[in-house]
Amino acid sequence: HSSHGRQSRRTSDEGDLEMTLQETVFGEAPPSHWEVTKVKHVLRLKKGNLNAGMVEKNLLSLSYGRIVRRDIESSEGLVPESYEGYQIVEPGDIVLRLTDLQNDKKSLRQGLVTERGIITSAYDAVTCRQSDIPEYWYYFLYALDLCKYYYSLGSGVRQSISFADFPNDWISVPPRNEQQSITERIRTGIDECDALISIVGGNRAAQVAMPDSLLHTLWVRKASTVVEEIGGRQPDTKEAFTTGTDGDARQ
Repeated sequence: HSSHGRQSRRTSDEGDLEMTLQETVFGEAPPSHWEVTKVKHVLRLKKGNLNAGMVEKNLLSLSYGRIVRRDIESSEGLVPESYEGYQIVEPGDIVLRLTDLQNDKKSLRQGLVTERGIITSAYDAVTCRQSDIPEYWYYFLYALDLCKYYYSLGSGVRQSISFADFPNDWISVPPRNEQQSITERIRTGIDECDALISIVGGNRAAQVAMPDSLLHTLWVRKASTVVEEIGGRQPDTKEAFTTGTDGDARQ
């Protein structure tokens, strides 16, 4: 670990000195009153929620970091039985697309589910504890994505990882009221940027905009809002983020 983090390490239950995931990725020590626990105690991979018997027909897809509805009748020529292998997701679930890591370095790889539906089982669906605010953990994973954390896990020739591959790191958890205020600040910042982006050219254009263009600047500002609030730091906006498109949108 780098020496600048030494002040902020804390002693875990086992008595060893540990750095939290936030310190590793964002280089900042979270406030000392935040709960320190393991990733697995906060975020859990959902398993086995398959759409057997086609009980759910609300087809969802991940596009530009949002979960959107798709028409089950017209989707890619799949017959209804194909959707029995899809997984059922619920509001508050966070969907992660951790495939095609080496070829696709620009995608937004997570979305927050707002309605019950089905989504491909190629994605991981993660849920947080009842005591936490799902939107906060969505932005937390979004910030990890923007800082290219997933790519560090899929190093070498690995194209795909799963949430199960995430190291069981120590993690700092803000109290619920702080999760709420951080979430609201991020949402406000993102909404302001999105409003301007839509006037200037739209999300798709922003994610492929030329560096130093107005659209690119807005896109970077949007990304910075998430990372600053989650990581508690001011990133170097010049190099911090590449603009991103999403796999679904290209198909």
